[in-house]
Amino acid sequence: MLLFAQADGDALAAVLRPGNVHAGHGSVKLLKRIVVRLREAWPEVRLTVRHCHDLSYAAGR
Repeated sequence: MLLFAQADGDALAAVLRPGNVHAGHGSVKLLKRIVVRLREAWPEVRLTVRHCHDLSYAAGR
């Protein structure tokens, strides 16, 4: 899983997962951690989150 800043294309995070887990596994946890750190650094900045539909899956899976 890769997270990039849209403004400059810098990588924010990269996570390797086993091949037998869903592509979205751990994505919410990672995103929450990144958002907290961005808010600490730039509290007034508006954040927009976009995701690839391949990372979506039903809750409880």
